[in-house]
Amino acid sequence: MTDSVEEKEGRPDELVAFNRIKSEIEDIAKSQAEEITQSAKEQSKLILDAAKAEGEKIKQEILRKIENESRNTKIREISRKKLSLKMEYLAAREETIDELIVEAKTKLQKFSASKEYGTFLQKIAVESGISIGGGSFVLEMRKEDNTHFSGDALSKISKEIQEKTGVDTKITVSKKTLDILGGIRLIREDNKLLVDNTFETRMERTKEETRVKLLDLLN
Repeated sequence: MTDSVEEKEGRPDELVAFNRIKSEIEDIAKSQAEEITQSAKEQSKLILDAAKAEGEKIKQEILRKIENESRNTKIREISRKKLSLKMEYLAAREETIDELIVEAKTKLQKFSASKEYGTFLQKIAVESGISIGGGSFVLEMRKEDNTHFSGDALSKISKEIQEKTGVDTKITVSKKTLDILGGIRLIREDNKLLVDNTFETRMERTKEETRVKLLDLLN
């Protein structure tokens, strides 16, 4: 009888204890689940933030690459256009210079038949002798220009050079003649120095000067 009562009285206590343990387990499990969930959320946020940062980095690198390629493309295009314009300019420049040379030749041919031409030749002979520093010279020219350098003319030219340089000067006309438009060549007797004042050489110097000046305008 007694055992039966105790058994009946003991069962509720066990049930209460079981429920309490069960509740505690559930609370612990719930707490752990919340911790795990929170940790997972934090880890997920870190992963997402890292992914976003990496994505932004890649995006910026791609944008920089596109920008650099675009800039390089523009630079290449500008360079090509500049080169094309420069080539066109150079071609036009050379054409202009060639036209000037043709015009100059026509004028020089006309000048070499004028009365002023003989005086001009004698003047550049004096300038040439002075630039060399005086001495003994050989004078080269066209065959038809010999008439401008008679004995008296050569004596006068030599005297002027000597007065300017202080060096005894003598000029003789070479037997060699030049096939040129006009002008002269004055050569020191030892062949170490000469001054080329032929029209062709003068035009070539002028051509180079003109080319340089026109190129400066381009730059």
